[in-house]
Amino acid sequence: MTQKGRRNCLASLLACGLSGWGGAAYAAEQLPHYAVISLLGDQLNVVVFEPSTGSNIQRNAKQAVPVAGRQFDGAAFQAVQDGLKQLQPQSGISLYANPDPALVKPIDQLMPEGKLKLPQMFMDVFAKDGITHLLLVTRRTTDAKLKLLNGEVGEGRLEGLGYYVDPYQKIINTTTGNSAIGLMSAYTYLRLTLIDLKTGEALAGRNIEGSKPFSASDREGKGSHVWDSISAQRKIEVINELIEGSIESALPKVFGKG
Repeated sequence: MTQKGRRNCLASLLACGLSGWGGAAYAAEQLPHYAVISLLGDQLNVVVFEPSTGSNIQRNAKQAVPVAGRQFDGAAFQAVQDGLKQLQPQSGISLYANPDPALVKPIDQLMPEGKLKLPQMFMDVFAKDGITHLLLVTRRTTDAKLKLLNGEVGEGRLEGLGYYVDPYQKIINTTTGNSAIGLMSAYTYLRLTLIDLKTGEALAGRNIEGSKPFSASDREGKGSHVWDSISAQRKIEVINELIEGSIESALPKVFGKG
């Protein structure tokens, strides 16, 4: 099946609400059966750096932009499913869509006092499907650390996934020699958490991040605003690529294989 075909299958799954897709049928007592829930949601953040004078507080402007189709959860599902099939090919895998936007929150709010706390409807379905472990993909908030070829840039705090824009940063394209004022960087700040459903406690976790910079110098012609360096559709594709790449790299470490 092609990459596009696989994503279409995942999109069909997500449209069904709380439902499971079972991997190969193995008895729960013999092999783990993993449930996967992605809580990335359906919006990205656009954060614009705003310099301040006479204060150490950064007041970056932030706007949430809705994205249709649960594409980010679909990208996370694809990466986790592919990774788990390589790491534990005989274990069961079930993907569960999240029907409640209120659950798009950091992992510490989903595990108060170190114990998993999800709505009972999830726990009932997990029990019915013979799920032994849960892998959660969640957003997290951290200091901006956006990678360039020669270091890192960014001010303030960033949450989840989106784009950081600094209209004052000078960027030089080392390939073309073109320079421009203005930096835009896609970012994904996420966490993978593996939970034992018998105890409700986390067995392992991994903070993951990805970023990809762009500038107006990446386009032909001068005077283009950095936000226009790539199209709207490409902006979403880049976020999905970062989600998939960062999860694929981190997943073996969650399972102690990297």
